[in-house]
Amino acid sequence: KQELYKKVFPNFYILGWYSTGSDANESDMHIHKALMDINESPIYVLLNPAINHAHKDLPVTIYESEFHVIDGIPQPIFVH
Repeated sequence: KQELYKKVFPNFYILGWYSTGSDANESDMHIHKALMDINESPIYVLLNPAINHAHKDLPVTIYESEFHVIDGIPQPIFVH
């Protein structure tokens, strides 16, 4: 699919992906790791559908990944 996408849109690049929810979780990291094959450092945008009228901020969190060594193995983690 990626090759077909590149043929149709040769000047477009996949910068990241988005999802809905309140917090990033382990299943999000599985998707993020798969996208790391396409983009070394994809951006993850998390849109929170819960409305909180007390907060005036947009319900959007933008994550990038950093590698931290955990038990001697480099692992990507979400940071915002």
